[in-house]
Amino acid sequence: MLRVTEQDEPGAWRLTLEGTLAGRWAAEAERVWSGAPAEKPREVDLRGVTFVDAAGRDLLHRMHRDGVNFVAEGVVMKALVEELRSEHFDHTRTIGRLVVALIALAPVAAAHVLMNAALT
Repeated sequence: MLRVTEQDEPGAWRLTLEGTLAGRWAAEAERVWSGAPAEKPREVDLRGVTFVDAAGRDLLHRMHRDGVNFVAEGVVMKALVEELRSEHFDHTRTIGRLVVALIALAPVAAAHVLMNAALT
């Protein structure tokens, strides 16, 4: 499921995505994106995105080529945006980098949870 919120303000057009950017939800986001005014700065907020499949990555890549500014947080989404900005965007490489990042962070996240539990 994906929540798509469009804000068309005088100085900029913003699209906020929250949830899963995959399959038919990516198609819905693309439908909204296709109506974005080209004459305004465009921003896509990815802070609420929890999953992106190949269709979602393709859409984000097209958005990037069209000059959108992405707002992202978290290791995975920041890595994806960084990969989109690279000149050699490659879907398989992106997936590999995200998996490596998640594997590398898993012990740190587990230790953080255990520390918080011990302190409370």
